[in-house]
Amino acid sequence: ALTLNQNLEPGTINLEPQRQRLIGTLVHRLLQRGEDPSADDDTLNRRVVQLLTPDERVDVVDLDGLASAVASTYRALRLRPDVEALLESGTCYFEVPFSFEAPAGTRDLVRGVVDCLVMAADGSVTVLEFKTGEARGEHQAQARLYGEAMGALLGTAPVSVNVLYS
Repeated sequence: ALTLNQNLEPGTINLEPQRQRLIGTLVHRLLQRGEDPSADDDTLNRRVVQLLTPDERVDVVDLDGLASAVASTYRALRLRPDVEALLESGTCYFEVPFSFEAPAGTRDLVRGVVDCLVMAADGSVTVLEFKTGEARGEHQAQARLYGEAMGALLGTAPVSVNVLYS
């Protein structure tokens, strides 16, 4: 039997980590599409369900619960005054893929996807990384590397970096 319970019975699989990743993915999709965070619950929940791919949907045990969790997480992040100000400070490009040769002669090639790149009219550039889980030290390191990559790509220094948690 499959369960989402934290207290696992013998023979069950804990799907909570996959559920949390899916919540984060769907929050990113809402951000990318500029969904209105003040929309009523039914509207936002329907939008979340529409954003699920068939491959993702097949593994969802509680669709209403998932949609509600995504909507509340999205609102918690998107309605923060600092997030609103950052998103309105310039032109936003979401899910920006890159390849970058890491500095310091390591010759390592780093590939990634910047959650949001904000380019302001004054020429300043900001990397925004949205996180829906617990804060971890590697999040800051990841965002700094993404900032370096965007600075090299755009010929802009310095690039501001913000890791934003819901």
